[in-house]
Amino acid sequence: MDPDDRRYDDEQLALVLRRAVELERNAHGTPPALRPSPAGGFTATEIRAIAAEAGIDAGAVERALQTFDAAPPSAVARLAGGPVHLRRDATLPGRLTDDVQARLVGRIRREAAHHGVVVPEGHSLVWRTVGQPTQLDVVVEPEEASARVSVTADRTASAGLTVFGSFAAWLVAAGITGGVLDPTGGPAAAVILGTAVAGGAATARTLWSWSTRRLRDRMDRLLAAVAGGLDDPAG
Repeated sequence: MDPDDRRYDDEQLALVLRRAVELERNAHGTPPALRPSPAGGFTATEIRAIAAEAGIDAGAVERALQTFDAAPPSAVARLAGGPVHLRRDATLPGRLTDDVQARLVGRIRREAAHHGVVVPEGHSLVWRTVGQPTQLDVVVEPEEASARVSVTADRTASAGLTVFGSFAAWLVAAGITGGVLDPTGGPAAAVILGTAVAGGAATARTLWSWSTRRLRDRMDRLLAAVAGGLDDPAG
């Protein structure tokens, strides 16, 4: 297959752009701002266009595409029907002083409705959820007159719970229905089981799509909370 014909999902697009930014940062010292990546699939040509609009060096993008691991998504991601890792990035004006860090932690905790923990990381602010199926990380790294902000989500545990719960519910219902309609375990039971498997997959994908939209909204609100704290440190 021509590399330009391959399509990249939302998670893979974020990984390619992140790697390109890291390559450019190593070469020039300062990464550009990235807008949140949209949902859907992208060709390499479309990724190049997105990167150019974001101000990412074209050579860095090509190197990222060439070194990108083309392995298929995990089994859990395939069953859930969507990415298990999400990311939002932005470079925002404002200085990350100690006082601003303290205020940002309060804003993040209020927006997330979760206390979480602050992880020591040099001059950067790193906040992380604790004990939740979806792990959220908010990282704010100081620059000369601005701050690089990333909000990431690791949904591996959530995906497992969604897939397992969906299939379990359908299999239980199938077992009850099969026991009533075909207690001998004949052909009807096999059909019911197949229907349950298909129904479990469809339910898992529907729930995953819905929860992904909600999570993306939540991540955008967290990014906005940090932006507001950097813009108005007294707020």
